[in-house]
Amino acid sequence: MSRRVYRHLCARFTLVHLLGIRLTGTSVNPARFIGPALLQMIGGDFTAISRIWIFIVGPILGALAAALLYRFLDGKKNAGE
Repeated sequence: MSRRVYRHLCARFTLVHLLGIRLTGTSVNPARFIGPALLQMIGGDFTAISRIWIFIVGPILGALAAALLYRFLDGKKNAGE
């Protein structure tokens, strides 16, 4: 991974943590979300556990998007050779 890409990823993750957690209380770590959600579910509140789907669907959609983008960019690179 190039230094430019690494810096870009670090900046994005930093922004997600600094802005997302303070503004919305978001949790970008599934373990930090699932544990409290399970405890809330035991207590009778199913609100948090009903949002667990994002930790399953999100990575799958992200992987698909990355694979498609890679194929698109790789196809352009091979066409130019």
